[in-house]
Amino acid sequence: MQQELGPLGLTILAVAIDSDVDAVREWAALAPELTVLIDREYVAAERFGIVNVPATVWIDEAGRIVRPADTQWATTATARSRTSIRPCTTSNSGHGSSTVS
Repeated sequence: MQQELGPLGLTILAVAIDSDVDAVREWAALAPELTVLIDREYVAAERFGIVNVPATVWIDEAGRIVRPADTQWATTATARSRTSIRPCTTSNSGHGSSTVS
């Protein structure tokens, strides 16, 4: 999906809420095109209200959460939502991605 929608400004990051780096490397190797971050201290889970995985959180180009943690969406609606992705009108470093602090 990143390869398909990246040119429109979409950036997908996988955040492994895990302390076992070797286990994360094992499954991350299955999707080498995906950027995987490891959250050993569970900061992302707390910040975004994630209690079950996989979960999806949408963050817009201004760094605002526009769709909170949703486990149902992560598993059932990905294909349907591809048509709703529109090009970003602003970009950060030319990639259309944003940093959330």
